[in-house]
Amino acid sequence: MHSSVGLPTAKTSDHDQRSGSVGWVDHLFRRAVAARASDIHLEPFRHALRVRMRIEGELQEVESPGSDLAREITSRIKVLAKLNIAEQRVPQDGHLVWQHDGRSFDIRVSTLPTSFGESVVLRVLDRSGLRGDLSALGMPARMVEACSSVLALPHGLMVVAGPTGSGKTTTLYRALGTFDASATKILTAEDPVEFKTPGLIQVSVDDGIGLTFARTVRAFLRQDPDVIMIGEVRDPETAQVAVQAALTGHLVLTSLHASSTEGAITRLLDLGVEPFLLSCALAAVVSQRLIRPSETERRIPHFELLVVGEAVRQLILERPTPTALKRAVESSLIRAEEP
Repeated sequence: MHSSVGLPTAKTSDHDQRSGSVGWVDHLFRRAVAARASDIHLEPFRHALRVRMRIEGELQEVESPGSDLAREITSRIKVLAKLNIAEQRVPQDGHLVWQHDGRSFDIRVSTLPTSFGESVVLRVLDRSGLRGDLSALGMPARMVEACSSVLALPHGLMVVAGPTGSGKTTTLYRALGTFDASATKILTAEDPVEFKTPGLIQVSVDDGIGLTFARTVRAFLRQDPDVIMIGEVRDPETAQVAVQAALTGHLVLTSLHASSTEGAITRLLDLGVEPFLLSCALAAVVSQRLIRPSETERRIPHFELLVVGEAVRQLILERPTPTALKRAVESSLIRAEEP
């Protein structure tokens, strides 16, 4: 078990305990924000409710209100997230918006039925992270300039790649923020919509009713968009429709789970995108991950950018091995210097 280094030292007060689930949930959110937690985990066991927060990538256990309040706390969170409190047999997903000290936090909620009750995971998304341009993310000036050139293209595919929790969504929204929404038709397909943003037309996909990423993007193409953002490419159909949209006069931004720039290209090929289509459509890949500088505990984003040139396009046509592709892109990468 990890130590609680970095957590606020205050414990749950008697007032919070007396106020029951309502006060305790609010207290939990305040603690998570103070600790800069990315996720909150509420995990029920036979005689205990374990509460953990993911801070700087590590899970750290915090004080629990005890198992007696577990069901009430879960119900309170489900009410806030507009989930069905009577349904405890199947997983549910939702979100809520929490206001604190003039800041607005989007909190994604996932419930999972277990042997001893519903396990709840909450992802905390700080809307203040969307303010500013790409340079505010830590990108060097040369990389920001190159990204801006890609975003000025009339069509093409820009992929933001990285592991879970590396900030891909924040990067996508910062990129969308470079456009004049009053003069640009911007449509987003997300699962779910993470940040409701004025000027953007945002759609939450719902596989349960057949509103998949692919079906949503196909509908977008009949809405005369200039820019399309796809929250994540994770299946062959979505990959293919993203490439098709980029080839038919639209600028498409999306995220992809991949560990490197060349890995993102390999992943798209593995998802069944034809090499000649990907070669024509792909404009750029931003790869990002979180690193921990030696002088501080706080992780910061590290970026690499590949603006796809003719040499890489020709290589994609040959369906290269990951090793060959890595060698080919190495000389074209723009990197942020690691601390």
